[in-house]
Amino acid sequence: MVSAAFPDSFYLEADDRSSGIRVERPAHGLSVGMRAEVTGTVKTNADGERYVEALWATKNGTGWVDPLGMNRKLLGGADFLFNGSTGAGQQGVLDGFGLNNIGLLVRLWGRVTEVEPASPPTWFTLDDGTGPGVKCVIPSDVTISPAWQLISVTGISSCEKVAEELHRLLRVRQQADIVPVQ
Repeated sequence: MVSAAFPDSFYLEADDRSSGIRVERPAHGLSVGMRAEVTGTVKTNADGERYVEALWATKNGTGWVDPLGMNRKLLGGADFLFNGSTGAGQQGVLDGFGLNNIGLLVRLWGRVTEVEPASPPTWFTLDDGTGPGVKCVIPSDVTISPAWQLISVTGISSCEKVAEELHRLLRVRQQADIVPVQ
C-alpha cells in the first residue's frame, strides 16, 4: 500500500504493517490509498535510510493502512539485519529500541518544544517525555501554528545522519496529519 506520497518519492507498506520502504521515482503519479507494484534496486541514501530506486512503479488496486501508535523511544527501532561491511539491512537509530520501523506509517503524541527559526520553517520538534525530542519534517504546504502545544502527529518513521549518528525523524505527509490534543 502507498502510505505516503511526495513529488519524487513515496512509501510502500505491507498490508500487515510488518515492513515499509521508501521508493524513489520522480513523477510517479501515485497517491495514498493505492496499491503499487515496483521494480528497481535497493540502496541506502546519505541519511542511512534504505530505499528502492525504481525503474518503474505502477498502480495495482487500492487499499489502506492505519498508523502504528508509538512513543519516541520506539521510533526508528534497533538494527534490522544490518551489516555495516556490506550495507545490507536497515541500521537502527541512536539508542534504538525494539523492532526497526523505518518506512512505516506511525503516530506520535507530545508537546511542540522547538520550531525551526527559518521562514518558513521546515521542521519542528515533538517531545513526549521519553527522551530527547523527535524532529518532524513537514512538506512546503504544511504550516506550523504557534498555538500548538500538545499534538498528535502522523507520518513516516524515518532517519537522518547527524555527524556519524543515525537519528530518529518523522516525515509528516500533510496538514491533516497534525491534530491539536485538548
